[in-house]
Amino acid sequence: MKSKIIYLLSVVLYFSCNCQGQTSQKTISVKTKQAEEKDASQTIKNFYVSYASNVSNGFDAKNDLLMTENMTQELIAKVYRMREATQSDPIIRAQDFNSKDLNYFNVKHLGSGWYMVSYTRNPDRSKRIEIPVKAIDVNGKFIITYITPEWNNSQFGDSLMCTLKAVPQTIDSSNPMSLLKTFYDAYTIQYCAMPIDLSSRLNTLCKEYCTLNALDEIQKAREKSTAYDLMINYFDFDILWRPTLTFTHLKGDEYKVSYTKWQDVTTNIYISIIKKDGIYFIDNISAEENAYI
Repeated sequence: MKSKIIYLLSVVLYFSCNCQGQTSQKTISVKTKQAEEKDASQTIKNFYVSYASNVSNGFDAKNDLLMTENMTQELIAKVYRMREATQSDPIIRAQDFNSKDLNYFNVKHLGSGWYMVSYTRNPDRSKRIEIPVKAIDVNGKFIITYITPEWNNSQFGDSLMCTLKAVPQTIDSSNPMSLLKTFYDAYTIQYCAMPIDLSSRLNTLCKEYCTLNALDEIQKAREKSTAYDLMINYFDFDILWRPTLTFTHLKGDEYKVSYTKWQDVTTNIYISIIKKDGIYFIDNISAEENAYI
C-alpha cells in the first residue's frame, strides 16, 4: 500500500513538473517574441527618425548610407522608382521634413513582420501619415524589406508582394494577342518580385520579343528619366494592378494595352505587332503623356 502511494505521488509530481516546464517554456517563448517585436519597432523608429532628420538638414549622402544599412538592395531600387513615380520621398511620403516633427514618430507591430510607421506634421497634429513596412531578422539585425507605396495607402500584408515562381516558363508568340498577354504577364511580375537584377531581366525580355525599332523607342524614352519604362508608361508596377491589365485589338497590327493604377488612373500603351518567320514581335510602342500623375 505504501509503495502504491509513493508511486502515485511520483506520477503526480512528474506531471506537475512537466506541466510547469511547458508553461515556463511557453512563457519564455512569448516573452522572446514580444522582445523581438519591441526591438524591431525600435530599430524601425530609430531609422525613421534619423532618416527624417537627414532630410530636414539636407544630408542626402547620410541617408544613402542609412538606407544601405537598414534596407535590402531590392527595396532601395524600388524606393528610387517610387520616388520618380510620386515626385516625393516614399520613405516618409513627403518632399521635405520639418525637424519639429521628429518627436511624433510612432511604430506599431501589425503581425507577420509588418509594422505601421506613423507621424503627424505641424501644424495639423490631428492627421497622421501612415506607412506600413515589413522587416525581418537577418543575422540578428532587423532589415526593412518592403515599404507600402503611397498608391496603396495604408494596406499591408504579404499579398502586396510576390515571388518569381509566378513567372511563366515560356512566352507564347504564335499570335499577336497571346504574345501581348504572356509577355506582359512575365514583364510586370518582374517588377512585383523586385529581383536585384530587375533591369537586366526586363532588358532580356525586350531583346527577345521586341524588334530593333521597338528597342530604340524604349531607349529614347529613357532619356527623360532612366527610371521611366515605356513598356508600362510608368516608373514602377504594382502587383495589385496586374488584374486590371486588358488587351484590345484596334485595327490591322495595332493593339492597346491598358491597366489601372492609383485606384482610378487608366494607363494606355499602343503597340504594333509584326510577323517574322512565323513568329510575332513587338515592333512599335507609344504611350499617352500620363506617366506623372
